Amino acid sequence: MLLQASSSSAQTLSLSNYGPLDNFITRPLFNIDKKKFNLLILRVTISCGFALSWINNPEVIELFKFLNPLIKLPNRKTLSDKILHEAVTDLNNTMIEKLESDRIGITLSFDGWINVREQELMGTIIMSSDAIDVSGECHKTDDVIAKTEEMITEIRELNLVILAIVTDISPEFKTTSTYALKIVAYFKNANNKYFIGQLRTIQKEIYGKYIQPMILGDTRWNSYLTCCSSIKATKNTLRSLATKFEPSQSNARCQPNDPLTIS
Repeated sequence: MLLQASSSSAQTLSLSNYGPLDNFITRPLFNIDKKKFNLLILRVTISCGFALSWINNPEVIELFKFLNPLIKLPNRKTLSDKILHEAVTDLNNTMIEKLESDRIGITLSFDGWINVREQELMGTIIMSSDAIDVSGECHKTDDVIAKTEEMITEIRELNLVILAIVTDISPEFKTTSTYALKIVAYFKNANNKYFIGQLRTIQKEIYGKYIQPMILGDTRWNSYLTCCSSIKATKNTLRSLATKFEPSQSNARCQPNDPLTIS
């Protein structure tokens, strides 16, 4: 009986060392909790479309003090700088991990639209094989080609496989693809063997090799990209060829400012 009473007293003393229950209701955040809290604050800011200054609003500060007096809110500068930078870095790392774990490959998808200022924009999406959108950016149409090449280079440096590049047809892309088809069709036509020979001769002089224009394939992935890339690879030759055989002004029926076209 004495042993049981002593054990009960020791247990009561041990429990009393934890202090009152109020100490567990409000407490300062640990470092790991503070990072999670800051991320949640950032998500609320973005999801609700709040201005960054909302975090400094006295009413907001009073609300959080009521919930937990020991929680200290970040200020607007910290939210827009350090917290946002850490969130973007973590998101990029997560994106790369998802892409690296994809054994099938990824798809680059572009979608164009015009904003209220009549600027043509292009949204970029990288999709893994499980069709999860893991990144998004917007660019002006003028920057699409350079941005696409930059993205392809970065993706290849990560040893990732690109399955396809998909885009809608904006007027600029449609015009470019139409000219590309005409150029390739012209130099694939045996009736134009003279100019085909001239093209190959100039290619040999400039590049030291022959570059074959690639035709489109309706059932082949990235055939538009391959076609335009083959033309871009020999663009200096095409310029030289156009300059060499440009008709004189006296024999030309077109106006001086008319573009040189291949029909």
